[in-house]
Amino acid sequence: MPCERRPARSSIATAISSASSGTTRRATILRAVSDDLPTTALRLYVLLELLYASGIRVGELAALDMDDVDLAQGVVRVMGKGAKERIVPFGAPAARAIEAWLVVRPRLVG
Repeated sequence: MPCERRPARSSIATAISSASSGTTRRATILRAVSDDLPTTALRLYVLLELLYASGIRVGELAALDMDDVDLAQGVVRVMGKGAKERIVPFGAPAARAIEAWLVVRPRLVG
């Protein structure tokens, strides 16, 4: 039986998961983004990570505002079908990805 090969992680994912907290993490993330991938690639990574981690619908993700994300609690508030509000948890990898996005977000927002 052939051995399945695991896909290589991007440098963004590696930087997010391996950097220590605080200033060191921010510097590592900024270096990875500026060296390897544009800021928009990190944004896409965060969107996919949050979709995978939370199981929310794409339409719910597209409607999110930063006010809907509570990093301290690890939850996101979404408006579901029928205009029903749901509180959906997400894990530490998604939280780290969102934190990384917040570091580089000013580049796109202005």
